[in-house]
Amino acid sequence: LHQVGEGTGRETAFDDAITLETVDGSYIFSYETDGSLSPVDAFNAALDELKNRFNNLSEDLTSALA
Repeated sequence: LHQVGEGTGRETAFDDAITLETVDGSYIFSYETDGSLSPVDAFNAALDELKNRFNNLSEDLTSALA
């Protein structure tokens, strides 16, 4: 959400875009797209982005601790 986060002037348009609720014994993940990507493509793009961010973090930590 860095494109719509604090200071971008767009944060109110995305209020409650991500919500967390406790459901005992379950893990439920739901999301909506703007229609420019299919739900599967949006999910896969998000996973790719997370993978890249964690890889970068891992590399940074390895360098810092070397």
